[in-house]
Amino acid sequence: MKKIIFILAFTVVSQQLIYAQQAWTSPKGKFYSQLGFTYLIYDGIAVAGQFNPEPLNRRVVHNSVQGYIQYGITNKLMLTAVVPLSITKSTKNADALQPKGLSDGSLNGLSNLQAGLTYRLYDKNGIVLSSKISSILPTARRDSATGLRTGDDSFGVGPSFLAGYGHAKFFTSTEIGYLYRTNNYSGQIIGGFQIGKSLGKNKKLLGILHADLRISAQNGSYNDGNTKYTATYLNDLSYVAYGLKFGYKVTPKIMLWQDIRFWSTNVSDIGATLGLFPGLSFSVSYQN
Repeated sequence: MKKIIFILAFTVVSQQLIYAQQAWTSPKGKFYSQLGFTYLIYDGIAVAGQFNPEPLNRRVVHNSVQGYIQYGITNKLMLTAVVPLSITKSTKNADALQPKGLSDGSLNGLSNLQAGLTYRLYDKNGIVLSSKISSILPTARRDSATGLRTGDDSFGVGPSFLAGYGHAKFFTSTEIGYLYRTNNYSGQIIGGFQIGKSLGKNKKLLGILHADLRISAQNGSYNDGNTKYTATYLNDLSYVAYGLKFGYKVTPKIMLWQDIRFWSTNVSDIGATLGLFPGLSFSVSYQN
């Protein structure tokens, strides 16, 4: 059975780590850290109007390791940073023709380093309002021969607005913003929502429903080159991702996380609309 899980860009505007839509800020001197791992393998994409997937005629394996930290500079200002590592490999299917100019191979290295500042504007009666500025650095690599990349070939920066509500029985938060990208990449409208609550008698289990939205502004014409043959980190990528996160509190400072995700995607670069596809990530977090 063909595996048609589609790789999404593992950047600050599309990452599925636990901190998405974080409207709350860490107190001064406090930090929260997380290390996550995702494994994806696929060899095709689903095209609108077709029952069977459109084959890429190759097998792509993508391992992603991401480190995240947030630190309270003051009681209202929080610094965030993401260090992502991408490990990819692409091989031609035995019965497929190799596209001209493409070869089998692998590519490992940093994806786009990310940093952001979140400032808490309002905090009263459980309601929190915050503003954020995010940046994405052009630290990724690409290999034209294999059509593989570890991230976007651009610098990105943009603001977002966050709102959250905390209650004794549940919490919820949302985010809306825009990311400007250089090197003729299209900008992206970003959005997200999550709602969660503690579960179990001892409240050691945390469940979170979440959704993430990316809409390409389609105002750039970056040439992805051979990347279309591996479908990684394309310029015009729009999607909605749905997920269910579970966190288990091992100690007051350590938690284990699992995230089950489903997404539907539109990729204008290759004229494809993807249906719902599953993904799975694991991570561990530590806070002081």
